[in-house]
Amino acid sequence: MPFSHQKFLQLLPLPFVHLINFLIEKKFIVTIVGGIVRDFILFQKMGHDFDVEISHETLSFNEEIWRNLGQSLSQFGDVSFLAYEVIRIKINHIEIELTPPRKELFYPLEHPKAQGHSNFDAVFDFSLPFNQSLLRRDFSINAMGVRMMGEGKLMFTDPLHALDHLEQKVLSPVSANFVKDPVRFLRAFRFSLNLEFQFSETLKKYLKRMDCSELKAYSVWQEMVKSHDPFEFLKQLLFFENKSLILPIDQQFFLSNQNPKKLITSPKSQT
Repeated sequence: MPFSHQKFLQLLPLPFVHLINFLIEKKFIVTIVGGIVRDFILFQKMGHDFDVEISHETLSFNEEIWRNLGQSLSQFGDVSFLAYEVIRIKINHIEIELTPPRKELFYPLEHPKAQGHSNFDAVFDFSLPFNQSLLRRDFSINAMGVRMMGEGKLMFTDPLHALDHLEQKVLSPVSANFVKDPVRFLRAFRFSLNLEFQFSETLKKYLKRMDCSELKAYSVWQEMVKSHDPFEFLKQLLFFENKSLILPIDQQFFLSNQNPKKLITSPKSQT
């Protein structure tokens, strides 16, 4: 499955290009990652939500440099500072999130913060190579990068062979740390439904042994909605082999009703 450098450049919105050129002029290394790259390859279209990793060859990361950078970007749009050193810029219908490269150091199981979605310390490092910084991500198909080099030049990078996974229509985890974030259990089923992808054998093993007991109802609901088929999403969760997952209904609901989907979506029709 090829990556078209020329078409990618053509589809980039001009306000985003202006911001990127400003960062490059300041000697920052700019790499677009995540869904923008994935969906461009799959559907040959450009989205509006950009995830951008910012590094630097000579500067050491510190909060003052990062905050000053964010404030300097207010000339392009509305800037806000989020958790984990995320700088968000909104330019009309475009939303850009800038992040420095980081490692995630997970707490041991006996630590009081070991459970939940924030069970790690983030270590930010401008010098961290892309093939190491991507290890904090979930699936290989979300870990490709497009480094913007200015003057109409870019470099596509795919250390985990995600292009092959896109071709094979398979979801593969980036690292063993996948199991440390229970929300990724839900994201796996959501991406599988959205993209019609299968789980790799490694991913299946990870999903079966993940501790989902701390998952919040809000997270389940959010991923159900994003799946665009909440009924099928819920059904797949219930029939997957993970005994730690707790849901308000069980497999018997599906097995004992002739039309469980209609019962959920139109309960009055069943009375």
